Amino acid sequence: MPALHKLNLGWTGHFAEPWPGAAVFSTPSPELLRALAGDGIVVQAARFTEVSAQMVVELSEDIPSRLLAQRLKGRLQHDLKPRAAGFPGFARNFLLRTLGQNTKDIVTAYIRRQVGRSDLVDPLYRERLQALCFHSDEGAPFRSSHAGVHDLFAHIVLVAGARYRMSSAEARLVFDALKSACLSTGLTPYEISMMPDHAHLLVRYPPDAGAEQVIERLKVASGKLFGRSAFWSGGGYFGTVGPYPLRIALDRNRRDGWCRPGL
Repeated sequence: MPALHKLNLGWTGHFAEPWPGAAVFSTPSPELLRALAGDGIVVQAARFTEVSAQMVVELSEDIPSRLLAQRLKGRLQHDLKPRAAGFPGFARNFLLRTLGQNTKDIVTAYIRRQVGRSDLVDPLYRERLQALCFHSDEGAPFRSSHAGVHDLFAHIVLVAGARYRMSSAEARLVFDALKSACLSTGLTPYEISMMPDHAHLLVRYPPDAGAEQVIERLKVASGKLFGRSAFWSGGGYFGTVGPYPLRIALDRNRRDGWCRPGL
């Protein structure tokens, strides 16, 4: 079973200089929408101001965020240059951040209370699982050489093959392996919580890998560390989260720009 992915991101690209007529072009052209869809990028909303272009997109699981930022800027420049009088082009700086149905704070609280809310009969087993929790304060987002900021967070769920139920000793080994594997694969862990047959993580991930690559790297690296390379199932979950809900971003664009019909 393939992993489930829910990938939504917001991109803000700044114009090289103020562009008073920008708001007229907030509705993407059909040609632009088709070109981006061919790249695995579905535009959900758009909003242009005098100083920036803002887009909310849904992303294919195999596209790294670095490539997404390049495609959005490149496709927009190609689309606007011949038909938008006064279009000044884009500056080098941009912001790309993840969005989701839930915020980072909500996901953090959800991960932290998993063991306490689970139906575990053995109180000692519950106590030992509750000890296998990792919490970290937020660090700085990734900054590219092109003045771009990638602020990328995801809630990841990894499931043991055949829903294998770990002993508390096995869960400790897996927990330690996940912490080390995050760092060796370029992830910054903020929350890790072990359950009897799966693990929850909240991580900041790098812009050089798509969601599917992130999950596979984490599975392979952690499996090697605790000596069971085929431990994790083929499924799992990778969902983007952000500082505010996706709905807020969509509603803001719907009010001041363009939002895909039906959203």
